[in-house]
Amino acid sequence: MVIQNGALNITKSRADMEQTDVTIDTTGTVTFDKKLNLRGDLLAKLGAVPKDLKAADGRAKIPYEMRGTTENPDIDWEKTVAVIAKAYAKDEGKKILNEQVDKLKDKLIKDENVKKLFKGFKF
Repeated sequence: MVIQNGALNITKSRADMEQTDVTIDTTGTVTFDKKLNLRGDLLAKLGAVPKDLKAADGRAKIPYEMRGTTENPDIDWEKTVAVIAKAYAKDEGKKILNEQVDKLKDKLIKDENVKKLFKGFKF
């Protein structure tokens, strides 16, 4: 932490809660009149999550932003949910596209016109 301009500037804070295997990483500021402006990630075991939400250690990495005061902190849930929704939509979208590509490949392989098109080519 660095004290500057009437605030504690948190350059990097990590809280490891070993019993729950949860880690909270935080950066931001806390002023002397108790105003918060923090952001970071919560790392936790949540089972299967999209690649975009995975930390290097395999746990889920959920971003957060917190403002308000120390007595009444306010988490920006819309930003957190937007990141999570985008990651799941991207992951599910890839699955759907891959399924459709596989169906198209199967259809083309069985299509007699496609076979005729390549007949005579020596590979």
